Amino acid sequence: MKSFPITLGTLLSLSLLALGSLSPAGEEKSQEEKPKEEKKFYPIDLQSLANQKLDDDFHGYVGNNLKPLPRDRQKFKGVIFTIGEKFVQLAGKRAPDFPEKIEGIPVNRKLTKLHFLHATGWGSVENGTEIGHFEIRYDDDSSVVVPIEYGHDLRDWWDFDEDAETSRAVVAWRSVNEASANFRNMRIEIRLFLMTWTNVHPDKIVKSFDYVSKNETMCSPFLVAASAE
Repeated sequence: MKSFPITLGTLLSLSLLALGSLSPAGEEKSQEEKPKEEKKFYPIDLQSLANQKLDDDFHGYVGNNLKPLPRDRQKFKGVIFTIGEKFVQLAGKRAPDFPEKIEGIPVNRKLTKLHFLHATGWGSVENGTEIGHFEIRYDDDSSVVVPIEYGHDLRDWWDFDEDAETSRAVVAWRSVNEASANFRNMRIEIRLFLMTWTNVHPDKIVKSFDYVSKNETMCSPFLVAASAE
């Protein structure tokens, strides 16, 4: 059997090949890197039940509106929503002319999560105060109630509290409108919160959800968009 001399260059080449087959942690690399699976979102149409135009003033001030919010298909904090021309405003003690609840917002699909883009007006309550809820309805007539608690799931849409934390939600969008840009010689940002609910029964079809205000405080919650994942 013929032998071949092993040179320094050969040893270096073999070492580099061995290192190339290892990850930084020293583990073998997989032959094929699996592509990262993209999340699929299914925006929910609120328009047939919506009762307040984004461009119209609300909550008592001229120029206080959601005109700056971009429309149509938008991504906020990685979640895709469809922003329509209207949104759902519920009642509070300072907004008695709006409904206490909107029932039967259609979903009609299996899902792992529901994402809500929302906020409230007149957020002058203690953290942890329940100001409303979502009731998720399945096609077998069972349901799950998801509370909406101030300081956990949302805050006032005017940022008077200088970005105080929300424990179960994040600020997904912020801007200023005509009223908040110069409010009592201050510039106050407006904002919307992203709240996410994880489905406890992902094997069931979610038929619809109800959006309900407790209407026991000044808080008047509103829902701008929703999306299933």
